[in-house]
Amino acid sequence: MIVSDWEKAAAILQSQGFTVKVTEVLAVEVADRPGGLADILEDLDGTGINIEYMYAFPNACDNRAILIFRFSDPDAAIARLQSAGVNLLPSDELLK
Repeated sequence: MIVSDWEKAAAILQSQGFTVKVTEVLAVEVADRPGGLADILEDLDGTGINIEYMYAFPNACDNRAILIFRFSDPDAAIARLQSAGVNLLPSDELLK
């Protein structure tokens, strides 16, 4: 679940008896075409940054897809992807 206020969401869920685990994920905007994901994977190749999981929102807007990643080292992934010119979406844009 991706929420705008994770602390509030966690508190509400916990108050109802749910177990909550918060993890940091990154939203990456890519071209919605064959090979869009491959471009991101090439940017990460050889860095030692592991992808723990990923899911996608194809056709999110204007022929762009949004990929949500959970990386083993989010800070290193952010630095690497930004240096490669990849557009990372801040949470306020993701939750519009």
